[in-house]
Amino acid sequence: MTGHYIVFESIGRAVLKPFDVPQPKAGEVLLENEYTVVSAGT
Repeated sequence: MTGHYIVFESIGRAVLKPFDVPQPKAGEVLLENEYTVVSAGT
């Protein structure tokens, strides 16, 4: 599975970068969310 994280490369410029999500180990769970937000003010 591929996830994404936000990288702020410079002032006013943010990009999404992909990464491989590892499989959960024994006793762990993997959750997937469909939406999230980033607050510009906090």
